[in-house]
Amino acid sequence: MTAKETWLNQYPYHRFLPEVLHQDADALIDWLATIPRRKPERCPHCESTVFHTNGRTPRDHIINYRCSRCGRGFSPLTGTLLARSRHIPLWPVYAAARLSGLSTAELVAVLKISEPTCLHKDRVIASVMQAHWPALHAWWVPHYERRDLTCPPAVAAEAERLRHWYQTLKTQQTAVCPYCGGKRTRRTGIRPGFRCLPCSRTFCLLSGLPVANLRYFEIWGEGIEAMVAGDSVTDIKRGMKMSLSAVILWEKRMMLLLDRMGLHALKAWIIWQRSRDRHRRAMLVHHHGVKFPQEGLARSQRRKRDV
Repeated sequence: MTAKETWLNQYPYHRFLPEVLHQDADALIDWLATIPRRKPERCPHCESTVFHTNGRTPRDHIINYRCSRCGRGFSPLTGTLLARSRHIPLWPVYAAARLSGLSTAELVAVLKISEPTCLHKDRVIASVMQAHWPALHAWWVPHYERRDLTCPPAVAAEAERLRHWYQTLKTQQTAVCPYCGGKRTRRTGIRPGFRCLPCSRTFCLLSGLPVANLRYFEIWGEGIEAMVAGDSVTDIKRGMKMSLSAVILWEKRMMLLLDRMGLHALKAWIIWQRSRDRHRRAMLVHHHGVKFPQEGLARSQRRKRDV
């Protein structure tokens, strides 16, 4: 198994990218993996082709060279965007993990690096994209910064399946009775509940699903659109006009429903967009002093934490 296949299995970085950008993403990962081991063709300082090895870096074991003409030292990274960078072996792994949708918190936990290191790597990788693969850069940066919320085709197809499922339940007027198999049924309310006329028994099409006991069925559509866009719990609460606890429960059950329906790409996209929203808020707080409510906490809990 090649290094590319290993990273693809561990971090499926193709899943969100358009198909036309898969080759660029592969090339980016390959460049980050091979550039530290490439032997320079000439000295980056004087262009001389006569140079010799001069040991290795103790941390990353990168071969150093010294020019026989100007006497200056250099490495394969000298003059590149990775010059003076640390954690060189982690760069291709980090790029694959970030492109696959991992949040900053997940990267910190998995790769054992700090959050400022993650932000530095993001800036460098974006610069590498812009210099060598501008099409990949043009797609990645707006999505990374949540300036473009356009879904990839696979995610858009699954989002449409979820919308169609909800609209069908919302407008369906007849259903097959699960008890007697009768088709003469009558809808009994806003929720997809029905009464079978032959056997006089009632049933609901949500029975057996994780969302069976949730309320406010008539406004689920607004919540679904907010989830697909990666809005925060606070934003969903504001749009659906529900209590915070009700929104948290609704969102958890909806994520379970996505698993039940096999919409795994959509679930991964929602989680990634949510992480991008948290990153955007963190940048606003850090650079502009903007204050946001603490998500997931009631007002009384916020006061206690502040104290």
